[in-house]
Amino acid sequence: MSRVALRPSPSNPPPATRPPRPDLPFHLVRALALICIVLALVQPLALPQVADSPSFQAILLPRVLHEPGVVAPALLRRAFEPPLFPMISAVAVASLCILAGELSVALIAAILARHAARRATRSTICLRVRPAHTLAGTSASVARPGALMRMIHGGMAKRFWMHPAPPYTLIISGAPDLPAELGALISGTPDDQQRAMGVLDGAVRSSAPGAQIDATDDPLIAAATPGRWIAWQRFGLALPPAYPLHTPALVVEHELAGVLLAAVRPHGSVVHAGLEIALRPQGGMTGWALGRQWRARAMALKLTLEQRQDYALAPDIAAIEAKLGDAAFEATIVATAVAGQRDDAITALRAIGDALGAFQQRTASRLQRLVPLARASVRQITVGQEMQIVSHLRTPPVSHPPTLLLPFRLWRGPDILSAGEVGYLWNLSNPQSNGLMRCDPCRRIAAPPHAFCADDPERIIVGYAAHTDGHSAPVGPTLRDLRQILHLTAGMGAGKSRLLANLCQQLIPHGFMLIDGKGDDRGGSLVDVVRQLIPTVDEGRFILLDPLDTAWPIGLNPLAGADVTQPGGADLALGQILATFARIDPDTWARSPGMQQFARMAALLVLEGETHPTLAHVKQALIDEAYRQELLRSARNIEVASFWLETYPRLGEGQRSSCDALLRRFDALLTAETTRYLVAQARPTLDLAQMIADRMIVLVPLPDVALGGLAGAVGMLIAQAFVRAAFSRSGSDRTRHDYPLIIDELQVLIGNSDTTDIATAITRLRSLGIPTIYAHQALAQLGDLRDLMLINAGNRIMLQTQEPDASIYARAYGASGLTAADLSGQPPNDHQYAVLRCRGVVAGPFSMQPLPWPAVHDESPPPYQGPAWRDVLPDDADPADRFIARVVYDAGTGATAANELAHLSDADWQRLLRRWERIRHVQRQHILAHPGCIADRLERQRWLSRLYAARPRVLAAAEYLRGRQKRSHQHALNST
Repeated sequence: MSRVALRPSPSNPPPATRPPRPDLPFHLVRALALICIVLALVQPLALPQVADSPSFQAILLPRVLHEPGVVAPALLRRAFEPPLFPMISAVAVASLCILAGELSVALIAAILARHAARRATRSTICLRVRPAHTLAGTSASVARPGALMRMIHGGMAKRFWMHPAPPYTLIISGAPDLPAELGALISGTPDDQQRAMGVLDGAVRSSAPGAQIDATDDPLIAAATPGRWIAWQRFGLALPPAYPLHTPALVVEHELAGVLLAAVRPHGSVVHAGLEIALRPQGGMTGWALGRQWRARAMALKLTLEQRQDYALAPDIAAIEAKLGDAAFEATIVATAVAGQRDDAITALRAIGDALGAFQQRTASRLQRLVPLARASVRQITVGQEMQIVSHLRTPPVSHPPTLLLPFRLWRGPDILSAGEVGYLWNLSNPQSNGLMRCDPCRRIAAPPHAFCADDPERIIVGYAAHTDGHSAPVGPTLRDLRQILHLTAGMGAGKSRLLANLCQQLIPHGFMLIDGKGDDRGGSLVDVVRQLIPTVDEGRFILLDPLDTAWPIGLNPLAGADVTQPGGADLALGQILATFARIDPDTWARSPGMQQFARMAALLVLEGETHPTLAHVKQALIDEAYRQELLRSARNIEVASFWLETYPRLGEGQRSSCDALLRRFDALLTAETTRYLVAQARPTLDLAQMIADRMIVLVPLPDVALGGLAGAVGMLIAQAFVRAAFSRSGSDRTRHDYPLIIDELQVLIGNSDTTDIATAITRLRSLGIPTIYAHQALAQLGDLRDLMLINAGNRIMLQTQEPDASIYARAYGASGLTAADLSGQPPNDHQYAVLRCRGVVAGPFSMQPLPWPAVHDESPPPYQGPAWRDVLPDDADPADRFIARVVYDAGTGATAANELAHLSDADWQRLLRRWERIRHVQRQHILAHPGCIADRLERQRWLSRLYAARPRVLAAAEYLRGRQKRSHQHALNST
């Protein structure tokens, strides 16, 4: 047998190579119906013409051969006569009815489907999709564009041809001066939307790891404001869907997506430019059958090209095969633009159309590409028409039913794009899009299950993290977990104060102490924010300790309560004094052993000789020899007595200069009223140990700028008082209730001096039942405490930070994949990294969304009718009560009254103090019972705090003068 005989004949190809003819049965039926209709219509006219023709039975074969023209009339006569014509008429009538019904059904279906589609598009959820920055900038391990669309196709609901609205509309939107942003519009019923969001979330996260999906405002609706021009234009395939638009199986051209991303960047007065791709999946047996619909035509085209090897290229056939084997969508492509000027909107549409023209594929001699389907529509937006216009342009074309007897389609068929073709239009994993596409600037790390708060009432919410199904839920540790220290570092504007404000609001039932190092910002500091969060019912537990409130100074005598008879009692008080002076002048103090020696010896002398010692007594001991000799009579420390009796008299002038330098530091504390009464009141005005026991809410604004170099000293005095109170708590680690300490701007307390006290707080407060929260801007501010904080902090929230802190944290948590770029690239209002102890189990690092600013509820007190609260006096009235109240509240007589009170006898002075204690208690209770007597909430809080934890300046000044009058400077003070 010859080789030619083995080659199949073109007229009889093998079964596997015969092009499918899916429409052949429909063509035959349509031809029969059309013939019957024509015969039925022309029968009245044609029957007389063929009536004289011979019957079909009478025609013999010889006559047919000699007269072929008689066959047609004979056949027509046969068709026009019974019994055939009634059958033909019936078929014709039935065909016309079917045609009319087909057109009616198509019209009704189009109206209903379009109405349903418009209604569905009015209720949409807009999602923004941002790939991870590390993914968008590298080509390593990047999924092919069609992979994402195939997963979406597999999860989309399959419905019949009257699907009311596409479940997905992929969008590419551009805004002025911003890279393009990818997103999706989800329409349909709530159940459809929930399912669609789940499918999209899973598909995006699996094909583009690290991508972030969030709900957002619709960019087109946001831009479509009255007065602007909106333009839109639909695009579709120039050739039937059998011709591929692109072939992902052969080459990956990421530049195409870059062209489209660049095209949607607005210019001129354009405020929005975008591309919307509405997708409806083709599925089921019909959608995948190679012998039906568009796939049959594509298969026929493929087989035809294979039979003409001289006229087709192998890539052409491969492109068709790739589209045949891929998931397919019915696609509707709409370009949109919103601008202040009409011409700018049209220009933006043309730019998008030119970019779409780059998506093309040649098959043999035919070029498939995207072309405009109609002229661009342009309208000026008027008030109330925004949603109507947007709904109209987003309503997809109706998916008409298949034709039955219509000889040709009266409407355009759907444009079919494969998953790979759609993937090039909307591509998350495009290495060439760096700078053109908005990306998530940091890595997203999932939170472990035990980090979520669920319904645990003991959890403190610090943020929100996403579950695997995409919905967000609160995360946070318990209050007991915060005993392991919560450490925050962040630069300005990163959200540190917002997080602390949320923590303070949640800690109100437990009580806490907040030391705010930005106390100068009156009205905008953290303390001022938290004050507005205090409910009226909790104002009885609220205390504001304001160092700048010189009219009502607080007293924090560091020497109060020091018991030199107990082991370590004198050393504790001495350490507090030295630490205080170290923060006044840290650079000089560390290099001045002489000043330290004088301060130590004078303080120990006063501690042994005074019943209620203060720093004013220590200064007096340095400058007043008579007073010093009086104290030496009570000195039991032989070394202290030996220094003042033997060593000090032999010191030269150069050595005694250290004493003069120390006195200048005393002057810094005692000259200004801001700090004089803070350290020189013999009895502290507040009992921090009792405040901890009563779960008081204590806010301390520390004015760093106003106090200058004294800020560290004042802050340290307050911190020392708190630590002393914590150490005095009774009970054990298990029985002590949690009372948190929050320090914002920790560096103000640390300064550049000795950090022993802060180190004690970091390492010891945990066992005393004190959860601690430390916040500051940079690790370098901790100085020698940096490593100690990094080791001991069991909870850490890493807000946006820069180098070198970003690299330090990246190395510490490198096992999780964190990089310095992730930490520095965090959007402050959108992302934070957290490492937490949750019920004692470590969680993280993981990503979480920051909490919003806590809501402030304005509570207006009930109207008050009654006496002024300052006139309220105790029931057990004393004749001196009204005089005391007048002296305390009359600011004009302060200096004179203080001088007069300083000359009272000890008995009268003690009586005055007892009555004042009674008066302030009664007045405070009156304000709490009748908050309307001070309508302004902040002013009411201030007076409640003053009456609880401060002393009127006139009394503090009188006490200070009384102490000085007992010394050798009595006459000098009286003369002033």
